Amino acid sequence: MANRDGKVTATTMLMPLRRGWPLWCRVLWWAAERFPSVPAPLRRQSFIHIARWSLVDRLGDEPLDHTFLYFESNFDDSLEAYIDVFLKAVPWRMRMQWAGAVDYPGLYPSAEYRDWSDDHANEVQHYYSRYSNASTSEVAAALEVCDRLDRFEAGATTLDDEAFRARYRVLLSEVSRWL
Repeated sequence: MANRDGKVTATTMLMPLRRGWPLWCRVLWWAAERFPSVPAPLRRQSFIHIARWSLVDRLGDEPLDHTFLYFESNFDDSLEAYIDVFLKAVPWRMRMQWAGAVDYPGLYPSAEYRDWSDDHANEVQHYYSRYSNASTSEVAAALEVCDRLDRFEAGATTLDDEAFRARYRVLLSEVSRWL
């Protein structure tokens, strides 16, 4: 289940894990922190705002009968497009992460995987996106333009008209790729 706000979608999933799989998740996450090549394919997906995995084995003081994998993500586009990109871009990563979930159907055929992920999705109770009508790429571009403009303004106060015009043209050529 996904929740939309403008261009941004939020999803959460909660899956019971088979015995021993929480240890595998911890090893995988440890490797991802120490070896940049492990999370690199996910980080190249510019439409993802955030993706986070956690292990849950208790609610308050009450232990649960399984350890659960909790996944939450915010991303541009639809849940179907998000899943399709993951299936194509990082199928090995998805297998390593999800394969320990109870009743995991595998990635292919992808319709079965989508049904399984929908069955484990939870409705987001509260969702807020500061820039809901902007994609992650648009926000990143705006930040680049803002940074370049700040640098331009800092040095522009002492320039004469010709120097200002020349520096302004340089600024426009620098930021044109983000506009």
